[in-house]
Amino acid sequence: MNKIYISMYHYTRDLVHSRYPQIKGLDISLFRRQIDFMKNNFNIVTMEQVMAAVEGKETLPEKALL
Repeated sequence: MNKIYISMYHYTRDLVHSRYPQIKGLDISLFRRQIDFMKNNFNIVTMEQVMAAVEGKETLPEKALL
């Protein structure tokens, strides 16, 4: 199985207008830029594809990102 990168976000929100400013989060505009970066620089895969690769039924692409 190839190397896999995993990205996870807990909170994305409009920080300027958040009702809960004390809860840290990633602003929506920065989140969108990060998603664009990931789409342009990685091969996005699903958990089903990862499980199939673990079971030896499928091969993940280079620079796979879950």
